Amino acid sequence: SRMKLVVNTVMAINIQALSEALALGQRAGLNGSDVMAVLEEGSLKSPMYSLKGPKMLEGDYAPNFPLKYQQKDVRLAMALGQRLGQPLPAAAVVNDVFMAAIAAGQGDFDMSAIFEISKL
Repeated sequence: SRMKLVVNTVMAINIQALSEALALGQRAGLNGSDVMAVLEEGSLKSPMYSLKGPKMLEGDYAPNFPLKYQQKDVRLAMALGQRLGQPLPAAAVVNDVFMAAIAAGQGDFDMSAIFEISKL
């Protein structure tokens, strides 16, 4: 449904944002758990971040929502946007990252496995 595509697009963009933030934090010498603690205390607190962040830091990508299905929904949302004349630039970037992760063999893992691509 259209609502599912809208919600899953927000989820995809948010998991990409979390992946990039954790990768940047770690590369900057910050402890990933400390980054998560700060995110959980502020206005960016999110149940999805609280659930996925610690698992991402542990490399636990047991599928709750496989990446390949999340990418399909982003692709369908982009097609809907195109039909309606609604640009979706953030979704397009996320779709590219998801496709790269799928090409790297992560399609059957949880969507949060894009963290591995973000760390490259």
